[in-house]
Amino acid sequence: MVRISAALTIMLLLTGLPGNSEGKKALTFQTVSMGEIVDKAATDAGFRTRYWSEAHFGFTTFKASSGNTLAVFYDDFRKPEEAKRFCSFAVHENICTRRAN
Repeated sequence: MVRISAALTIMLLLTGLPGNSEGKKALTFQTVSMGEIVDKAATDAGFRTRYWSEAHFGFTTFKASSGNTLAVFYDDFRKPEEAKRFCSFAVHENICTRRAN
């Protein structure tokens, strides 16, 4: 069982932000919402999360003290290879598709 995490998302959010040194405020997060979604594009691409017949994910959204928003999506895949393939798919869908629009 492989857990998908938002480490990449968090790293992208934090890149370039100042650290907590000499008068700098620490970056904090406040939970805004939590829930579940079905990712239709991932389902259509053949992804299935563990125990579901579709690509079903939990999510939590946060508001950062910097004003940015962070969304964390999570669930399990049956095999590590499937999780890796989904990560590549998700990056392509979320970065490449937005640039094209």
